[in-house]
Amino acid sequence: MKRLFKLALAGLALLGLAACADPPIWDSDIEVSRATYVPPGPATVTLITSINTRNNSGAHSALLIDGAQRLLFDPAGSWHNPGIPERHDVLFGMSPGYMDLYIAFQSNGVFEVRTQTVEVSAAVAAELSRAVQAYGPVAPAFCNRAVTDVLRQTPGF
Repeated sequence: MKRLFKLALAGLALLGLAACADPPIWDSDIEVSRATYVPPGPATVTLITSINTRNNSGAHSALLIDGAQRLLFDPAGSWHNPGIPERHDVLFGMSPGYMDLYIAFQSNGVFEVRTQTVEVSAAVAAELSRAVQAYGPVAPAFCNRAVTDVLRQTPGF
């Protein structure tokens, strides 16, 4: 009987936590295809880190993939723009103007943004694009882990 009671409590706790989570975002194929932005130049991957300037600690991580199209993997991110479709934590159509808005949002007040960009092959950019789209929604405070998971499974990283 105690075991059944403990299982019931555990189930209620999980339901409670699920109720606190944001619902997954999955914009339509039409919205995503309309927002496609193809960046000029070679394929690159950029690690974006928002740093707390008071204590120099990382506050948020995201991954910008410039390949056949530009994708921003913004795991557990809170930046939203009505012109940018999203599927889970992948943002589509991040043209330079939208990237400027995103960077300004991440670097407001106490935070500054640091970026690290590396040139990659088109195949690696395609692999990363598939990986971030397959990753799924990320819980709050797990942005760094999600970015690390994606990079870790990609050859060369």
